[in-house]
Amino acid sequence: MNTAHKSPEIVRDYLSPTGYSVIFRYMDKDAENVGIIG
Repeated sequence: MNTAHKSPEIVRDYLSPTGYSVIFRYMDKDAENVGIIG
């Protein structure tokens, strides 16, 4: 895993209703699908 990228990452997003978005990064070359529940 590349440790240069931290997950989750909160970024300023002027198009978002809150002004922020979250970026999730997950790396698994063998994964067939990934889901996020919250």
